Amino acid sequence: MQVGVQVGVVGYIVQPLMLEDSAADVLSRRLPLYAYLEPLWAGRRVLEIGPAGVGAELLTSLGAARVVTSDGDLAGLAAIHDLFDVIVVPEADAPVRRPATVAAWRRLLAEGGRLVVAVGNAERIG
Repeated sequence: MQVGVQVGVVGYIVQPLMLEDSAADVLSRRLPLYAYLEPLWAGRRVLEIGPAGVGAELLTSLGAARVVTSDGDLAGLAAIHDLFDVIVVPEADAPVRRPATVAAWRRLLAEGGRLVVAVGNAERIG
């Protein structure tokens, strides 16, 4: 584990992203996670990874100092040269299975930064 990077588990159920979801649908699905973690955003530089990039305005309203969004592809992540206090991946079912992607996230974390990864619960009905 990288020194200075905090890893933790949050009890949160994520609905999988559907291709036909509107930005409003995606935002309403992410809202409970983002609201639950509100103290984490305060005054911090946040990178939101995932399709739609709809959370930037919400994260800013919850106190993030700066929010950058990325769709999470490796080329896009390689082009980012800033470090972030918090990286949030609200729908990480597919990306967490790719070691190169996870390594790219770690590269973007500032010393003492936090990585928030939410994945779906296969056992949950509905």
